[in-house]
Order: sequence, then C-alpha cells, then structure tokens
Amino acid sequence: MSTSTLAAPATPKTVQVKYKRASKEATVALLGVLEKFSIDEQVAVRRNSRQLPKMLVAIWRENYKCLDFQDFQKQLLGDALQQFLRKMRRHFCSVRFNSDQLQEQLNLLERSGISELPGVNECVIKWDSSKGDCYAKWPLHSLPKLLSHLHRLELHMPIQWGFFEQFGQLKWLTLHEQISTEGLAAIWSGCDRLKCLQMLGCGSPDISGISKCAKLQELTLPVSVITECTASEICQLPQLMFLELQQKGDTAEKILKAMSLVLDRRTNDIKTLQINGSRLGHVEWLVKLKLQRCRRLDGLMLIDCHFGAKDITTLGSLPMLSYAAFCDCTDLTDKQVVDFVNGSPVLTQLYLIGCTKLTSKLLFHLFNMRCIERLGTPPLGLYLPAGEPLHQEFELNFSKQSTLELLETPLEDSHMQHMQFIFLQAESQQ
Repeated sequence: MSTSTLAAPATPKTVQVKYKRASKEATVALLGVLEKFSIDEQVAVRRNSRQLPKMLVAIWRENYKCLDFQDFQKQLLGDALQQFLRKMRRHFCSVRFNSDQLQEQLNLLERSGISELPGVNECVIKWDSSKGDCYAKWPLHSLPKLLSHLHRLELHMPIQWGFFEQFGQLKWLTLHEQISTEGLAAIWSGCDRLKCLQMLGCGSPDISGISKCAKLQELTLPVSVITECTASEICQLPQLMFLELQQKGDTAEKILKAMSLVLDRRTNDIKTLQINGSRLGHVEWLVKLKLQRCRRLDGLMLIDCHFGAKDITTLGSLPMLSYAAFCDCTDLTDKQVVDFVNGSPVLTQLYLIGCTKLTSKLLFHLFNMRCIERLGTPPLGLYLPAGEPLHQEFELNFSKQSTLELLETPLEDSHMQHMQFIFLQAESQQ
C-alpha cells in the first residue's frame, strides 16, 4: 500500500483592503451637504451609496448639456473642474468658448486628458469687443479635431481667415461681425454641406462665389451686399427657401433696389413676403414693386408702413393672398383695411397689431362684407392682441358668430425690422 504524497492545503493569504482616506476639505464639504438632509434622506443615501456616482452623472447629463467655460470656471476650481469635464466629455451637446481665452480653455481640456468632445454638435465663440480683435489663429485651427461632429457654429468676433471649412459636417454658420475675403473664400470652397448662412455684421463684403454653396436653404445678408451680380448668384441657389435682407442704415433707394433685384429673378416662386417700411417713406413704393406679377404669393406682411390718406385700391389688388399682416402701421384706417380685404377674396388670416387708428367699426364692416356681400367665402381669422380695443370688441359682440374667428397664434417678432422672402422652390426645379 503506497503512502499518500498529497501536501496539506496552503494557508490562505489575508487580503488587506486599503481605503483611501478623504481629504479633510472634502470631508467637511460633504458633511455640509449631508447635514442638510433629513434623517430619512440620509438613510436613503447610505442604502444606495454604491449608485451615487452613476446617479450624479445622470443628473449632470440632464442639467449640463452645454459646456460653458466661463460659467463652469466660476463654479468649479482646480481638480474638481477637470474631474467634471472628464466624466461629462461624451455627454455635452454644445460648447461655449471665449475668443480671448480660447487657448487657455483648450489647455484646460488637454490637462483633463480630453482630445475630443464627440457629442458636441453646436459651438459658440463669444467675443469681448473691448479687448480688441487680436486673438491667436492656431487655437481656431485645433477646433475641428476637438469637435469632429459639429453641425452649428456661431462666431461673435471678426474673422480674418478661414478654418470652418475643416468642419466636415458643418450645416449652420452664423457670423456676427465682419469677415474677410479669405474667410468667405473658405466658406464657398470648403463648406459644401452648409444649409444655413447668417452674415449679421456691418459692411459690404463681396459674396461673389456664394452660388458654390449649392445646398444653402436659408440665407441672411445685409442689404448692402445685393448687386446685379450677387442677386443673380443668390437666386441660382437651387435649394434656397428663405432669404432675409437686413437693413443697417441703408437708404430707401438701396433697399427698394435690392428687393426689386430679388423679385425680378424669383417672380414665379415667391410664397411669402415681409417688408419693413420704416425707412421707405410713403407707401407709394408698393406700386413700384409690382407684386401683382408674383402669381404664387399667398402671404404679405407689412411692418411700420406709412399709408397716410392713400386710397389702398390704387396700390393694386392681390386676389391670391390667403394671409396678411399689418404691424405698427399707426396711420392705417378702417377703410383701408376693408378695401384691402375686399381685394383679397380668399384671405383667411389677417393680423392687425399695433395699428392704433383702427376702430371697433372695422369688425362690423368685415362681418358684413364676408357674411352678406360675399356669401360663401371662407371664415376670416383675425389676430387681435389681447387687451387692445379691437380684441375687447370682438369678445363682446362677435364671439357667437362664425364669419369672423379669433386667431390665437402670435407672430414671431424678433426679425420684424428686416425684409424676408420665403420661396416655394427654385425656378430651376420647376
């Protein structure tokens, strides 16, 4: 019988777990937070302590979708800010830089071990004009690598060179200050996915070459850039649906010339037109625009226009309109509105805002016209601002009939000071 050679089992080694002691400052800060909880809440925190890190990140994701360096640098200091950035780098949807601190802010990301913000699709770079327009060029060129999925870029500082063409997915570009010829050339040649371009700065940059951005759908420009050549280029854009011309001290002659150049080239596909007449003088200019030729025009918005005692029928009727708005036309009379509606038999929406000379008699005239004289025409929807006499009169005497209706949706008034064209489709696609 052989002797067993099995050795006795080895004594297991004792595993010592070393806990990292929290710093005194961190302990005091944490105690300050926990002491604000009730005893019931403190027990709940203790019971679910292992879930706290994930829960905190979930809260951050919900409440801090924008990485605003100026804001976070005020709230978090040193390692706390870097730790927050590391945990959130994949979850930010937008980012805000400062042009004069851009290099410092990029260095902070580098110290935090962040080379890319993959979830960011919108970027704003702010500018403090009091500090001048001298800022380093290279930090801008490092942004495309950091923001590889960027779709929207908004720049508040003057641009002397191109870099946005390096964003391969850029679709929306807003420029609040002037841009150089070199910068514009970079847009025309490199931003082939651009759908919206807003040039909000002063001056008259040469936009020759804009027709290369064939996917542009929305375009905002100063009136001063519109010439025979540039108007032709703009109107060649095959997908253009919206054009806004901003008035920045331009003369009435220049404004009307710019509008006419667009109307001449896109006559057959203009759907809606907005005109601010504050710089145009007496409304006689409406005759010169010859809007009757725009056979597909179904919406007209007139803002701050001066009608005087003008017989509105001499301005030409627009029988194809289904929507019209008069805003801040302070000398517009009841008779002028009635004559306008009478010349627009298919009108179904009429906005009357800030037209202080109108009286309650207008509602009776419109009711009689639509209910008696034009039997069978569709109801006329009226937007009358709450609190104004016309709205009060409607509530008192017209709430139980169906010929006139109250519209509830207000107009978007943030761009009322500008000219706007909305197109059905480009003539080249008809």
